[in-house]
Amino acid sequence: MWRVIFVVVWMSPAFSQELPVRWDELTASDWQKVMEQSAATCILPVGILEKHGPHAPLGSDLIYVRELAKRVTKQEYAVVFPEYLFGQIYEAKHQPGTFALPSRLVLELLDATCEEIARNGF
Repeated sequence: MWRVIFVVVWMSPAFSQELPVRWDELTASDWQKVMEQSAATCILPVGILEKHGPHAPLGSDLIYVRELAKRVTKQEYAVVFPEYLFGQIYEAKHQPGTFALPSRLVLELLDATCEEIARNGF
């Protein structure tokens, strides 16, 4: 004989789902709560893809800022924009795996990115 037991748990704040911190994991319906909980604070992690010697990944800067943003948002809620990897690194451009864009384009892209972040309320 099979027995089925249903357990109903009353959802208290301790059991409710927390808002994601990553912008790309949020839903549009979360936005008002996110703005209130974050006090309109958004983190833009900036790194670059470049050679860091024979021992370290090309994305070391991105890995570091990603982890730093993760730790900071455990202390206080803020929205974390996806890692920003666009940069100019002419001194390492000749190294395999380095990703370097023209300075003018980098500044225009960063400016447009910040304008869009601001347009969304941050």
